Amino acid sequence: MARPSYKDPVIWGGAIASIIQTWEHYPASAKCNNVQYMTVALCGESGEFANLVKKIIRGHGDVASLEQEAREELVDILVYVVKLCELLEVRIGTETYNKIRIIRERYGNGRRD
Repeated sequence: MARPSYKDPVIWGGAIASIIQTWEHYPASAKCNNVQYMTVALCGESGEFANLVKKIIRGHGDVASLEQEAREELVDILVYVVKLCELLEVRIGTETYNKIRIIRERYGNGRRD
């Protein structure tokens, strides 16, 4: 099975739409659907991800299961980023392409460390 292309806007558009539609059915969404809550939730999920990376680096626990948990945390992070973009009326696809253009102008297609 081919891996999804992260350059494909159809995949991202569908994923983002799915996140937004799913969130609307979440029972506490009205109470939690604000920038402050989403920001705190994003920080919490980012901390959980960082803690798992720390455990992987240290070699604590089963690396395969820690890596799976880390992937799940990354998706949680994505959900909160998407929701924040929606609340702040940020066009995530457009802004992502604009940022990529800026990076390419700044650094070209080559890698600079």
